[in-house]
Amino acid sequence: MTPPSLLPVESGNRVKTDKRDSRKLAYLLSRGMLKAIWVPSREECFNREVIRRRRQLVWDRVRVQNRIKSALYFYGIELVNPRGRWSHVYVKNLWSLRLGNKFAQESFWQFLEAYEDLCRQIEKQTSLLRELSLTDRYRDQVAILCSVYGIATISAMEILLELGDIARFRRGEQLAAYVGLTPSQYSSGDKVRMGHITRVGKGALRGTLIEVAWLLIRKDVGMHARYLRIRGNSGSKRAIVAIARRVLLCLRRMLLEKRPYYLEAAA
Repeated sequence: MTPPSLLPVESGNRVKTDKRDSRKLAYLLSRGMLKAIWVPSREECFNREVIRRRRQLVWDRVRVQNRIKSALYFYGIELVNPRGRWSHVYVKNLWSLRLGNKFAQESFWQFLEAYEDLCRQIEKQTSLLRELSLTDRYRDQVAILCSVYGIATISAMEILLELGDIARFRRGEQLAAYVGLTPSQYSSGDKVRMGHITRVGKGALRGTLIEVAWLLIRKDVGMHARYLRIRGNSGSKRAIVAIARRVLLCLRRMLLEKRPYYLEAAA
C-alpha cells in the first residue's frame, strides 16, 4: 500500500481523470517508484484503539476543564487552577459554588457532571489498557521499557502500540524519521542549513518521549551531560529534543536485544 502523500506529482499537470491516474500508478509501479508503507494487522489496529481512545478522553477532559475555567472567569470567581487532573477537594469546592441564578447554576453543574463522567471513562479505559499490557503479547516488552526512569505502563504501551513491530525499522534513523524526530534540512551547493524537526507522524508519541527525556536527565548522568553539552550550543529546546531522539534509539535497541535500561547514576 502506498499513501497519496508519497506519490510523485507532475508540476503543471492540471488534468486529473481516473484513466490517467490508473496509467500513472501502473507506470510508477512498473518502474519501482512507489514506496510501500507498513499496514498493521487487525489485532494491532484493535489494540491501538485502546490507547488512542484513552488519549481522546483525556483531551475531552481538558476541553471541559477549560470551559469551566472560562465560566469562572465570566462569573468573576477567582480560584487557583491546578494543572492536570483536578483534585477531589478542588472539584468539591466547585460543586459548592453558588451563582445566585437557577439557570446559570444548572448550566454550571452540567460542566461538572461532564468532567466527572470523563474521569470515570478515563479510569475504565486505563484499566483496560493495563489489562492489555499484561497479555503475552506485551508483558515482557512493557517490563523492558519500564526499566527506563520516566516510563510507566501507560507510556510504555503508547510506545509499543504506536510503533508496532520494532524490528521493521532496520536502522535507528528510520525509526526517528517515522516518529518525526529527524531535523529538516535545506541545503544547496556548499550551503548546509539544518532546520527544526520534521514533526511528521506521531505527535502524541513525540510528546511522550520528550516528557520521558525531561525526567531521565534528572537521574541519568550520561544523558544529563549530553543535554548540557547540546544546550550550550543550541539551546534547551533543541537539546531536549535531541535527548528524546536518543531515548527513542535506546528503546529500539533494548527491545531488539531484550534487555533493560542501565541507568548511569552519579558516583
